[in-house]
Amino acid sequence: MLSKSYKLVTALLLATYVTTGAYAADKVKKEESKEAITVENVTPVRIESIPSTVTNYPLSSLDWVDPSGGLGLSGVTPKRSVHFSIKKDELITDSALLLYYTPSPSLIPVRSQLNVYLNGLLVKTLPIEKVDLGNKVEKEIPLDPRAIGDDNIIEFEFIGHYTDICENPVDSTLWLNIGAASNLRLNKQKLHIANDLANFPVPFFNITTSDKTVLPIVFATVPDESTIKAASIVSSYGGVLTKWRGIDYPVFINSLPDDGNAIVFITNDNRPYFLQEYPKTDVPAIEMADIPSTLTGKMLIVSAPDSEGLVTAAKALAMGNVLFNGPLSKILEYKEIEKRKPIVLGCEVGSLVGLLLIITGHTVGLQILMACCLGIFLTGVTPIVMVLGYETAYPVSEGTTESLMQLGANGWGLICLAAVNGVFHGNHMGTMIFFIVGTVVSLILTAMIKEATLKERRIES
Repeated sequence: MLSKSYKLVTALLLATYVTTGAYAADKVKKEESKEAITVENVTPVRIESIPSTVTNYPLSSLDWVDPSGGLGLSGVTPKRSVHFSIKKDELITDSALLLYYTPSPSLIPVRSQLNVYLNGLLVKTLPIEKVDLGNKVEKEIPLDPRAIGDDNIIEFEFIGHYTDICENPVDSTLWLNIGAASNLRLNKQKLHIANDLANFPVPFFNITTSDKTVLPIVFATVPDESTIKAASIVSSYGGVLTKWRGIDYPVFINSLPDDGNAIVFITNDNRPYFLQEYPKTDVPAIEMADIPSTLTGKMLIVSAPDSEGLVTAAKALAMGNVLFNGPLSKILEYKEIEKRKPIVLGCEVGSLVGLLLIITGHTVGLQILMACCLGIFLTGVTPIVMVLGYETAYPVSEGTTESLMQLGANGWGLICLAAVNGVFHGNHMGTMIFFIVGTVVSLILTAMIKEATLKERRIES
């Protein structure tokens, strides 16, 4: 019996030893694995704070101000607004409005006041004190940066009283002037945005604020003719995007700017030193990547097997023939824009045929054919054929096309009335011959027009 007890105790001790040893071995393995992960396999994370900058915008530099740079409020116009925008890759960390205003000396104190709104939210009510009447008042109004978006409106509402009864809103004593010396202070911090071409043209081209875009263009060496052509196409496209804001393109050879963004043109055999390890490509491609020497800078890498491929990549970028999604987009197929001149010529030839059919046609079938060729207001608004020609040759919104057609129809209608009544005195045959001659002249002039190149053509975006 005793021997059986010893055997049971020995078995239990042996089981405990084996289990403990296995657990200890497993723990050692886990610790070694954890050490291997934390020490060898984890890529160090780059943690650096992006500094913020303080920018002061005078009221005169904002949109919708008076020619003097300030704002005049009265009983007739008690509300006035100013507009400002923020770039999509910027974050406002702090903001304030330094306001200089002068109220009329005839106002009733305290009952008269100035309300300030930011994007429709009341920020501050400034009661007009007795000491303020007729004097220049200085107030600093903090603005909540969380309420500031891409497009912002600061609205000023003047509530003025000059008597207790029977007030006249057009009375000349009801006024308050906001001085041009007022300014908006913004603390801006650049955002490190993801490498996603879906955000294009942000951050490379400024399309929101009134600031000029400065976008360096980087070449590996002195560029050849094809590379210059590609850069010209992209730079022209940038001018279309930025419009009246203006844009500058400093040129760098085998180097990157110290700050900001850049466009880099590379081929498989010609690339700058900082992209020597960049993978070679067999098709034109466009990629967004970080500039290593900066905290927020991005470079738009336009790559191709050769310089002719750079031209294809630039054309696809400018004409929107490449689907932007993710950091890299490859251009597998590119189609040139169809020529517009043949379409316009076809419309004018159809108009000429329609005019001839009006004179020679004596059957309903010929009249219908004439209407189809010329498009004699079958829609009740504008000629079908000419509308089709306009929309195909000049691809803008339908409202713009209709406006152009209405403008042309009104002008041509005045010419028709002058021709019928003033020159031909009701002779419809002479009038139709006049129309035919005008159409022939238009046809000849159109044939002499030189089709615009991609660089010269206005690109609608």
